[in-house]
Amino acid sequence: DVYKRQILRDPIERAYSDWWMMHSRGWDPLSFDAAINANLNRLEEGPDFSDPRDWVEHLAAIRDSGKVRYRTYVDYGFYGAQLSRYLEQGFHDRLLVLQFEQMRQHGISYLEKLFSFLELEPPGSERLQEEFARPRNQALPSRRIGQLVNLMYKLGVARYVPPGVKRAAKDLFGSHRHSDSITAETRARLKAIYQAQAKDLDYFPELDLSLWPSLRK
Repeated sequence: DVYKRQILRDPIERAYSDWWMMHSRGWDPLSFDAAINANLNRLEEGPDFSDPRDWVEHLAAIRDSGKVRYRTYVDYGFYGAQLSRYLEQGFHDRLLVLQFEQMRQHGISYLEKLFSFLELEPPGSERLQEEFARPRNQALPSRRIGQLVNLMYKLGVARYVPPGVKRAAKDLFGSHRHSDSITAETRARLKAIYQAQAKDLDYFPELDLSLWPSLRK
């Protein structure tokens, strides 16, 4: 049997995270606002990615040119439509929907829920605690690197750093990495879009939509 597991998060936060990953790697040169505009225009004019060949062209463009051809940050947040396809294919009892925000709150119990769904024996609680804590421990070197970059500017040695390295450091540690830099206009547009889609998630009561600011009135 095939099991499907989906982890969902606030769709605006997801869209920003997706864009930031593409932008920081040089695959999408546009700002977040411009990328969302391009995404919405593509949704109106096409393609709608219902044809698998659209995905082939999209991925081939990234591979061959290092740049995205289409932007899909908005439509990846249409969770209801995506999950309904699994239900149409008969995955009712083999589909587990988890929520990123609840996972952050409940951590270990969520991991245990996943093991139970997959009918696997979970590791001991100490092992789970160790694995769940690991990402926080790994984040420390990144903060130290960021502090080092700032120190280089203060000491006046940053001018000796190649421009490409400085751009990469700015992308990695700059303030635009955080979604609180989304403009109010773009956030309002996205919020209206996702609120209109919220009813499609009624079939999944395990989702606490109050944890998603995108869907709050």
